[in-house]
Amino acid sequence: MRILLTGSQGQMGQAILHYSKNNSSITLIPTDRTTCDVTDFNSVQQAILQHHPDMLMNCAAYTQVDKAQMPDEKQKVWDINVKGTENLAKICADNNIFLFHLSTDYVFDGIKKTAYVESDETNPISEYGKSKLEGEQSIVKFTDKYIILRVSWVFSEFSQNPLKNILKLMQTRHELSIVNDQKACPTYAGDIADVLLKLSTFEKANLKPGIYHYCNQPGITRFELAKIVYSYGKKISHLNLNDVSIKPITTENFPTPAQRPKNSMLDCSLFLQTFDIPLKPWENSLKHCLENM
Repeated sequence: MRILLTGSQGQMGQAILHYSKNNSSITLIPTDRTTCDVTDFNSVQQAILQHHPDMLMNCAAYTQVDKAQMPDEKQKVWDINVKGTENLAKICADNNIFLFHLSTDYVFDGIKKTAYVESDETNPISEYGKSKLEGEQSIVKFTDKYIILRVSWVFSEFSQNPLKNILKLMQTRHELSIVNDQKACPTYAGDIADVLLKLSTFEKANLKPGIYHYCNQPGITRFELAKIVYSYGKKISHLNLNDVSIKPITTENFPTPAQRPKNSMLDCSLFLQTFDIPLKPWENSLKHCLENM
């Protein structure tokens, strides 16, 4: 199985590269902006013609949620997350290539009190969320051979991500205030990579196209997660965490350029029923991640 990987230098791209090393049934072809620029139709087409992949995993994305709100960034956000995704969908359809794509819990507004299912109405409240939803819609419009995984609060030892940010604060400060009214399901990039690689080995007849939710379990607030990160991290000597007091605050007392949904927990029942790949608890993955930082 030959798989073209876009965005190989980002967090998810690096995770997929790492977890595919011992999989002899897969030939992974990593690309970056210089070898396959998703915003350039001809660049994508050339990469496809050169490598002749059976599948494509799209990890190319603009993921800086707050920066995406800046007026001078909007075009870049939409070029990558919308136009880039449309280019991939069209070229995959033309070349009979199955497309795996990652989306986000931020397509929802967070008003619902329980976990979101795939059929719930989308209503993104940030430019990032809006662009990712438009990307989803482009795929559904232009190809019928795709799986879109909506994931949430992705963390890993790879690239820059919120977990690394909070560890840095714990290494440099003695007091933190963390939002306690935003809740979701933290998800390890390594577990997402594992799922994508498992799906790539399915017979194509068993790859039921659609949008699916996949995340680690259970849901937790940002404040609760920070407390657990600190508890685990304090026991790992190479992380060099300070003695830190962590205090809960509300979203209103911690304004950010981009609004974030207060509840973006994802119900993964459809994914489980369709593919029978079990979900993993995020605490085990968090421990593994922190030890390998």
